[in-house]
Amino acid sequence: MAGGAGAIGASQVRLLVRLGAKVVVADLNDAAGQSLVAELGSGCVFVHADASSEQDWTDVVSTAVSRFGRVDMLSNSFGIAPQSTFADLSYEEYMRLIAVNQTAVFLGIKAVLTPMKQQRSGSIVNVSSGAAYRAQPYLFAYSASKAAVVAMSRDAGVELGAYGIRVNAICPGGTRSELNTATTTAWARTRPSYDREHAFDRHPLGRIGEPEEVANMAVFLLSDAASYCTGNSYLVDGGLLAGIRP
Repeated sequence: MAGGAGAIGASQVRLLVRLGAKVVVADLNDAAGQSLVAELGSGCVFVHADASSEQDWTDVVSTAVSRFGRVDMLSNSFGIAPQSTFADLSYEEYMRLIAVNQTAVFLGIKAVLTPMKQQRSGSIVNVSSGAAYRAQPYLFAYSASKAAVVAMSRDAGVELGAYGIRVNAICPGGTRSELNTATTTAWARTRPSYDREHAFDRHPLGRIGEPEEVANMAVFLLSDAASYCTGNSYLVDGGLLAGIRP
């Protein structure tokens, strides 16, 4: 579980362990990752890892194989979303975001490819975003990277199906998380008309999503229950992309 200490990642870890899976929690947040592992016990182990580092991915997969014997699933549940107008977005900021949100997904898939091909089975879920489909203020680079994740998941799903490996993406809408809080705080600071308290009232379901609701979709796709699902992306957005309440 890459990004396993974040809100959506940790919710997936808890659900997977509850269902009997053994999980490697990989994250840069040592305190949160170690706390999660202490909460869940021997069913998981924490590895400090930067998802944009190829060597760190090698270490994560080596830990999974040495501790649990195989790699059956991978969830790429990480991302950064610095706020910037297009005009103010620097090359360095853009490339750093691409390294974390896009290149790291490529590195994760590559890292698990050998053991999954040897097994001729595996399931990969990449966490994209509803921003891949719908414009958001000050999120040009984030939206571009998340749209790339949808395309990468589709293409990898088509190519790797020959080895019994499934690849899908999930696209959360507004979800209660550290990333969402940072984003809406920035919007409230730069857009006087933005009302954080009522921001989700006009979603078809009329509320913000919970991390557990996104985790339910991710774990379904990781599991054998989704054995005929690959190369697709799945919205978990409370109906926002379909429209807003009249």
